[in-house]
Amino acid sequence: MSKLKACPHCGKTHAARLMTAREVYRDSALEGVTVLCVTGLGGCGASSGYRQTELLAKSAWNYRQNEKPSRSASDDALLEHARKIQRDPRLREMLRG
Repeated sequence: MSKLKACPHCGKTHAARLMTAREVYRDSALEGVTVLCVTGLGGCGASSGYRQTELLAKSAWNYRQNEKPSRSASDDALLEHARKIQRDPRLREMLRG
């Protein structure tokens, strides 16, 4: 999930940037990563909030409450594994046990 969606507030696509807390607040001891809709690039200043990793910041930014989540190949593999467990009584018993 490397591509950032448009800002959920102003709709700008070109202003969203992944930034560290130190990049946003120059002389700060803050830690973390955020996605920011940069006002200097015509954005509105919205933020994903500070997260521990880039992946978490991107996920927070790209999350839309009313949007159906897309499934990845790894999601499909997990679903297939769960179905196998459901079909096999020996595996179900091992998990209970």
